[in-house]
Amino acid sequence: MDTALNITGDISRDTVSGSDEIQQRLYILLSARYGKFIYDRELGSDIFSVDISQPDCTDIIESHARKALSDMPNAEIVGVVADNGNICIGVEADGEIYEITLRQ
Repeated sequence: MDTALNITGDISRDTVSGSDEIQQRLYILLSARYGKFIYDRELGSDIFSVDISQPDCTDIIESHARKALSDMPNAEIVGVVADNGNICIGVEADGEIYEITLRQ
């Protein structure tokens, strides 16, 4: 069980568990900018440093995503799409597929 974060990032009194908890954790790990979270400088990814107009951008994004999720052993990247300023990362975790969409 984890504390639920609302859309503004504020902590709520609610909690999330199960697939909602996994999805929230994936989103935080992938969307946080690496080294910027004051309480854990190892949290996050360098995904936002990738120029998505480059032809090999999905391979680079996938590499950054794998590194960001390395402490989550049950998570496996299954696909990356980068288009029109959006990055969609497919992740399989605990037998479910999650689509995490980030805006660049």
